[in-house]
Formats: sequence, C-alpha cells, structure tokens
Amino acid sequence: MKKRDRLVNKYSNKDDMNYYKSGMLLTETTDPVQPDYQGKVKGKVVNEGVIITFYIEFHDTLARGDKIAAEFALKSVTSHVIDNGLEPYSESDPDEPIDLITAPLSVSARKTPSIFIAMFGNKILIKKFQELKEWWNSN
Repeated sequence: MKKRDRLVNKYSNKDDMNYYKSGMLLTETTDPVQPDYQGKVKGKVVNEGVIITFYIEFHDTLARGDKIAAEFALKSVTSHVIDNGLEPYSESDPDEPIDLITAPLSVSARKTPSIFIAMFGNKILIKKFQELKEWWNSN
C-alpha cells in the first residue's frame, strides 16, 4: 500500500483542489477550452499557446485493507479477498457471481436500510431478465 501511495502522490497536484488523490478529475470538460479575457486557461497564462493535459489511467486490484463504498453509502474495509476459482456461489444459479459479502450488522450501524431495496430489486430484475431471455430463445 505504501508503494501505491507513493506512486499516486507522485502525480498529485497539491495546488489544484479539482484533483482527487486517485487522479480522478471531476470538473474537466472534453470540449476545447477557450482562454478567458486575460489569456488564461485553468489559471495558467497561455495567450495564443496550447495546453496539453495528460490523463494517466491507473488499474488497481482490490486488496486487504482497501476502503470500498457501494452505491448505497455502505462503506467498509476489505478484510479478505477470495482467490479466483474459490468464490462462493448460489445453489440456485452457480454461474451467477457473488461480488461482495458484507457484515449484516454494518447495515444497521451505518443506518443504510436502502441496501435491502437495492439488493432485492436488483435480484428480481436479474431473474426476470433471465426468464425473459429463456422465453425469447425458446420461441
């Protein structure tokens, strides 16, 4: 983790609060940017020049100790990563992946009961889609 932090910190821009530590820029546009009346772009004087911005993509694998958050504000820290081929599976559908197992008490501790609505709703949508796909292929 220290090696990864050193790599990310190496490319951080401490003077610009538009950058997060992960390097993900939130306020940028993909459209051409025109200089303002003072000839500045992003606070830099360019006049008739060109600014070239490099975006570095960083692929990271989940490891023990990494903090994760899902769409329903349930934050947690990874305590165990299961090797490929040893993942748990459902008896009703062994090919369906199980991506996350969370502690049941974390839902009440973080006061995020919406996880159940998302979980059950997504499960219903996936099953209904599979049934529709099977029906379509059989006709």
